[in-house]
Amino acid sequence: MRNLFKDRLINHWNQLTKYLRYVFNDFFVIALMFFIGAVGLAYANFLKTVPPHAGWEVLVLLVLLTLGLQVGRLATLIVDPDRVFLAPQEQQLTSYFKHAFLYSFSLAAGMQVLVWIILMPFISVSLGWSVGQLLVGLVLMVGLKWYWLSYQFLQLRNHATNPWWHRLGWLVLLPAVVILLALVGQVVIAYVLTMAAIGVVIWRLAKQVPPLNWEQIVATEQRRMRRIYRFFALFTEVPTVGPQPKRRAYLDGLFRRLPHDQAHLYTNLYVKTFARDGETSSMYLRLLVLAAVILGLVTNQALSIVVALTMLYLTGTQLRPFFDCFDNNVFTYLYPVRVSTRVHNFRQLFNWLLIIELVVVLIAQLIGQATLTTLGITLVGGSFIIWWLSHRFLQQQVKREK
Repeated sequence: MRNLFKDRLINHWNQLTKYLRYVFNDFFVIALMFFIGAVGLAYANFLKTVPPHAGWEVLVLLVLLTLGLQVGRLATLIVDPDRVFLAPQEQQLTSYFKHAFLYSFSLAAGMQVLVWIILMPFISVSLGWSVGQLLVGLVLMVGLKWYWLSYQFLQLRNHATNPWWHRLGWLVLLPAVVILLALVGQVVIAYVLTMAAIGVVIWRLAKQVPPLNWEQIVATEQRRMRRIYRFFALFTEVPTVGPQPKRRAYLDGLFRRLPHDQAHLYTNLYVKTFARDGETSSMYLRLLVLAAVILGLVTNQALSIVVALTMLYLTGTQLRPFFDCFDNNVFTYLYPVRVSTRVHNFRQLFNWLLIIELVVVLIAQLIGQATLTTLGITLVGGSFIIWWLSHRFLQQQVKREK
């Protein structure tokens, strides 16, 4: 089983390396260098303005360190066929999962070291910690990550469904309390709590008996790999990344308000698919948030207009392929609905999404202290882009039908 994990780890890294060469291309590396330099310069200037021993600094560090602790998850490299072929050899998988845990911890510990190194100047300036205290804090964060991964390791044989508040308490609130104690100077108590938490997890691991929860193990590993591949999909085509529909029951009230007659058949289909597919909607939200953040920070009026109109145009072009999302469904060709009705329904959703983005963009420009002239130009230019993209789409569909 040790050789099995070793072989899978080699194949796993070969697969990642194949995509990493597309990620770290020349243009991205150059842009990344400029970005790191700009962030580093802003960070250095920010540290000069930080007053020592201010109350807000502890809260900021608490949030950042707690979020940083969530980076790095248990990597089992288990695939779906294993539930059939490895289940009979479950007793022999102890060595396999131990190596998986050590591999996951080595990566996660490295991430914790990186997060701590980035925050060390801020901790030293704000809390006045010495080098020895910084090393003690780093060891504490690594110990918390060991506990964090051990809790995930504990779930391999857990067949009960833990409520969300249970996971929140053990994986977020408990580490946050330990970190807070360390930041306020109670390092000994923080270490005692950490060791006690690790001890509890080890005790519960010793009491566990087979069988493994294969369904949860496979699903957890698939989610982990999907997050990695979604990042690669930003740079190149990744066949393993596909849409993941979600129920989103909290939107049922909105869906019930939609007209349900034949003339609005595709309105229902497009709205529900957009809300549930997890691909187009996430892309739209990412562009929306990115535009809002950039425009909220940009103070140059000309640059603000260019960024706002560019992001609006990019969103429109990215939403255009959503029209064809039902082309592979043979049943849609049996609907007694004209293509012109489908085009009209899609244009309604298309226009509303871009109008919502235009409103968010204008609000973000107001936060960025944009002038009335800038807001007016953005409003007129954005309205023209929405009309032009919608009109161009209609012309393309007319040509397509001919």
